[in-house]
Amino acid sequence: MLKCVLSAFGMLLIAGSASAATFNLVYDNAPDQVLGTSALVGSGRFTYDGPAVAGAFALSSLAGMTFDALIMGRTVTTADLATDLSTSGIFVYSIGGGEFGMVFTGSGGSYNGSFDLVTPGITDILTHEPTSAIGDPLGCCGGTGSVNRYVLGGPASQQGDYAATTAPIPEPGTLALCMFGLIGLTASRHSGLHRRSEVVRPTRP
Repeated sequence: MLKCVLSAFGMLLIAGSASAATFNLVYDNAPDQVLGTSALVGSGRFTYDGPAVAGAFALSSLAGMTFDALIMGRTVTTADLATDLSTSGIFVYSIGGGEFGMVFTGSGGSYNGSFDLVTPGITDILTHEPTSAIGDPLGCCGGTGSVNRYVLGGPASQQGDYAATTAPIPEPGTLALCMFGLIGLTASRHSGLHRRSEVVRPTRP
């Protein structure tokens, strides 16, 4: 009996972990609204409990949320999060084939971004482009809503575009091609939307 109970419990754990939404992020080094036309300089992962579904969600509603990224050799994690979880969120949209894309939304970051992380001693600051509201994916400063901007501040500042998808990140040689496909699938959603052209820069509120 005990063996059966333990086996069932193990199956529940596996099922629970399998239902976690996982978005793989990539970062390039030029804010030109087209990911993959310039060098890719980082990658990351954003997860939360439950399956990925389309919609807009406040960060405060995402149980078990985790984040980690490595950009230009610099690491930031959930422990560095400096964002108001009630005024920032994510916008998730279908890209077909059972996969989803995602951008951070709102403006609850301590550096006015949608999703800001600050390492101890303010050594590194990673801020993702803000939007007008949690339900609005369009970046305020040039992002397209599927490819938005980021700024990495610190000893060596860097800015560019980022995108996130539930699809696994392929090998470097094919990553750019896959990202071009992602942009093609989602570009029509934003073709009629107006956007401003200024660059996001991390500034203290």
